[in-house]
Amino acid sequence: AGAGKSRERPVEDAHDVPDLDLVRRAGKPVPADLALAALDEAGRLWLVGERAFEDKLHPVSRVALERLIQRYPADSRIPEATLLLGKVQLAEGAYEPALAAFRQAQTRTPPPGKPEEARFWEAETLFRMGRYDAARAVYEALIATNAASPFAPDALYGLAWSHLELKRREPAIAAFRQLLGAFPEHATAPSCSTTTRIMSVLKPSCRNDMYFRMAKSSQSPLLYKNSRGIAQ
Repeated sequence: AGAGKSRERPVEDAHDVPDLDLVRRAGKPVPADLALAALDEAGRLWLVGERAFEDKLHPVSRVALERLIQRYPADSRIPEATLLLGKVQLAEGAYEPALAAFRQAQTRTPPPGKPEEARFWEAETLFRMGRYDAARAVYEALIATNAASPFAPDALYGLAWSHLELKRREPAIAAFRQLLGAFPEHATAPSCSTTTRIMSVLKPSCRNDMYFRMAKSSQSPLLYKNSRGIAQ
């Protein structure tokens, strides 16, 4: 069969991440749908990592990004690759590596992603790990540093839920109200309003878990289940 008629095999798992040397030795074509043929090796690894993450092929994305970071540490895409690798690891439930990646991304100048993005995902990771006080501190630092960040509304939401998990009623209500006042059109506004009403009605002297269960029932505090691109 002619070279142009070979069937291209799609990337399916971590072992299928294109490696230029292996592809050449095997005599196999690079998947055209990923537009890999026109790129150098670093470019191919970045594109596979990015596209695989978008398609929720997290093992494929992780291997490609790890190869890029290990083999091409001076590549201009390394800061973005580090941030994206953290998101992949977070989606896979590898919290400690994800936390390290987000913190590493923040040391880059300028930091990758949107303003305060790496710091926001650091806080989200800490929240998932059940380290609510640490998450609270990072959310607060983000808001104090850049209240105009596109992640500020979600940071306020995370801050409120961190306080709620720590059973701090008044700070939680204050954070929810701050979000409602500053970002009334945000996607979380309806749940913030409902939660605030529940918390305001229930007596703060109620010390059993019923109070917190009722408050939390209005909206899951698992922030990553919003439409922000990461979910387990």
